[in-house]
Amino acid sequence: MLKAVLLEESVFDEPTEDEVMLYAESLGIDVEKEQDLLYIAKEGISAHLPTGWQVLKVTIFSRSTATSSLLLDSISYL
Repeated sequence: MLKAVLLEESVFDEPTEDEVMLYAESLGIDVEKEQDLLYIAKEGISAHLPTGWQVLKVTIFSRSTATSSLLLDSISYL
């Protein structure tokens, strides 16, 4: 089961160093060896979306078909 919440783009502040590092790693940048490429991650994470695109916060749930109980998966994506 998937739950998505629409976020307003204006709520985003300057990214933290941790956010930049996580984004850099998701791009395949080795944050230890490729410090000179971190500006790419900072620009990417700070970039405004193109017209017509929206930011969604997605949360994933698991549901037991036997008991109908829900379990919040440990990963939420922003």
